[in-house]
Amino acid sequence: KYSLQVLKGGVCIDSAREREESELNKLTQGTFFSTSFDGLENEVKWHRITIDVDLPIDTYITVSYFSSDSRILFVNDNPVDVDQYIMDETVPLEEKQELFKQLGHHSISNSRDALIRDAEGRYLWIKVQLTGTGDKTPLLRKVRIYFNNKSYLQYLPEVYQQDEESKDFLERFLALFQTFFQDMEEEIDNMPGYFDPDIVSGEFLEWLASWVGIEDTAMWSKEKLRLLVKNSFSMYKKRGTR
Repeated sequence: KYSLQVLKGGVCIDSAREREESELNKLTQGTFFSTSFDGLENEVKWHRITIDVDLPIDTYITVSYFSSDSRILFVNDNPVDVDQYIMDETVPLEEKQELFKQLGHHSISNSRDALIRDAEGRYLWIKVQLTGTGDKTPLLRKVRIYFNNKSYLQYLPEVYQQDEESKDFLERFLALFQTFFQDMEEEIDNMPGYFDPDIVSGEFLEWLASWVGIEDTAMWSKEKLRLLVKNSFSMYKKRGTR
């Protein structure tokens, strides 16, 4: 079974303007914490994370994560609702950072596509740390999490799965091709969206307008162009000789 969640809302952003000396320049950091991604059942195997981000030179992005079957976890021997703790603006950034450390988080640095290792549980939390030079900064657009994903390794003979070390390498190697085919399948699944004037935008909206004979698309606002495309068939009934 293959499914995904997209990070859109219901999150807490904790920004930290921290300057730290380096040999070359001063770095500015910002930290983002998500509330829980819910896999809807216990022992979910979180598989892969993809990040849509611009990374100018001398900028960095680090994603940390941990998972659990419960949102109530013990921190310093005290039960804590992790989502409420993250959303609580009175909790200092340092304490939220410490929360991830105590719960045994894993980190991925400067990767737009990576396997999630050793994360099993209904809920998954992520922390995103952006580092820039002050005049340049990473631009994070979207984070996507894949879970309960079947590895291509299962289609190979059992002999390829017996040695744990080689099995781990082979699974990560096959994930490159798996990513390629999954992305292609998503493009095909989303193809109808390119022909829907309510969804399409930018150059695709102008391209769709050319299909119905609308000229000089640059002179129309996007809203009016969208309206013209939607009503083009009814308008053409009133155009020309009967």
